[in-house]
Amino acid sequence: MLLILSILLLLVSAILVGYNWRSHPPTILIASIFVIYALYSLLYYFTIDTKNDFWYAVLFGHLTPFWYAPGALLYFYYRSMLCNTRIFTSWKDGLHFIPSLLQIYVMLPYYGIPFDQKLKIAHLIHENPDLIYQYAKIYTMYSVAFDFAARPILFAAYIIACLGLLYKYSHSSNNHRYTLRWLRGFLLLLFLENIVYSIAIYQLVIHSFGFSYEVVQLMHKITGAALFVVPIFLLCFFPQILYGNLKPSQIAKKLQVTRTQEVSSFYDLSERIQKYVLDEQVFLNPDLEISDISFALKVPRHHIAYCFTNVLKRKFTSYKNKLRVDYAINLLEKGESQMTSIDGIGAKSGFKSRSSFYEAFKVETGMTPNQFLKNRSAN
Repeated sequence: MLLILSILLLLVSAILVGYNWRSHPPTILIASIFVIYALYSLLYYFTIDTKNDFWYAVLFGHLTPFWYAPGALLYFYYRSMLCNTRIFTSWKDGLHFIPSLLQIYVMLPYYGIPFDQKLKIAHLIHENPDLIYQYAKIYTMYSVAFDFAARPILFAAYIIACLGLLYKYSHSSNNHRYTLRWLRGFLLLLFLENIVYSIAIYQLVIHSFGFSYEVVQLMHKITGAALFVVPIFLLCFFPQILYGNLKPSQIAKKLQVTRTQEVSSFYDLSERIQKYVLDEQVFLNPDLEISDISFALKVPRHHIAYCFTNVLKRKFTSYKNKLRVDYAINLLEKGESQMTSIDGIGAKSGFKSRSSFYEAFKVETGMTPNQFLKNRSAN
């Protein structure tokens, strides 16, 4: 059963990424947490239920750095959802992954062991499960008790941080009630599971990390419950999160806003977007993304995307390129090519490369920049 539930959670993760990786990238963080949960449960499955030396050798030890990552991933997800920011905003965000990086450093000697030797270790552990904790003592910077206890404690700290974000931003007009219900419900679910997991860890400490089938059964129940509850929670209560965010029309319906008001608000927002992009000339930024406009205007990212698709009737990339080409044409007509190369004009216009400049220019004008100059000279 644990194997089936693990595969189900991996499938849910694939659906999350498949439907959201373009329209709503933060969902990838939730999918990553689910994948870590599934791999953790598979490790238990191949430890107890099916004593498969090969798969246990593949999973044991190699994945331990990931056990410290869910808390940080959860925090970045809540921050990007509530504050309408990018997933990662600065290099300082990498500091949250220091525990995982330290664990990678500790595990380097084990990573270098030949796989045949890892198979022998897996076989020995299957014959005597108490050896799990003996090997755990070798590959940790701390005591085994601290290493195991640190995981739920660290995760609990990040849950508290996410709760703080919810409290701070729950009254923001940019965050809709449906999204807030999902964030609150998901956090409560993780909080309850973390409590039960902490109890299991406490039981391990009481047994001095000796192998106990009672404790292992408790760990199985926790992982099984987590793998069962999460997909059911998404499918039954928040299918829009699983298959993509609510469309603005659905959001309007949830908020009991009329269709006329909805259309009007998005037309107004489209005007704001165009005014901001043109007045500030942000299209000259080669790295401009929808999330940058979302952050500047303090409007949810999916609202910006909706305006481009359904109001402006143009993809964001195409919109940027048109403005950049218009800017480049203006430079060419002013004689900028006499002082700057064609490639330089492309760079000034916001294009990252010569090829992207020429391709966009030809799409908009039907000719290359050089052909444009020749035609202008001929006329």
